[in-house]
Amino acid sequence: MTFEFPAEEPVGYSIRRRDGADPPELALEGELDLRAASELREALLEALSESGGHVALDMTALSFLDSTIISVLIMAKKRAEAAGGEVRLRNVSDRVKRTFSITGITELFSIEES
Repeated sequence: MTFEFPAEEPVGYSIRRRDGADPPELALEGELDLRAASELREALLEALSESGGHVALDMTALSFLDSTIISVLIMAKKRAEAAGGEVRLRNVSDRVKRTFSITGITELFSIEES
């Protein structure tokens, strides 16, 4: 017996910086996983460096994140705190909030609704 599974289409994501926001804001969209980790890390480090340790992440259109992305968020939090700053999470969907709750992330970050 042979099993065939249809090839999955790669799910898209984007990490966009919103100019003029204070603190700098990154808009996260789609499904963030291992493929997006290095891009997110670089974007966060750049924003933290430019802002003295402050950055906001708009998660309005974020539908999924995996443990790799959670690790990147924790790294950014540590960097921000070392610089006297903060990583703020904004507009987190219920699905992502559930992931945060299960992993304990809600205890580490301030989550804002706008």
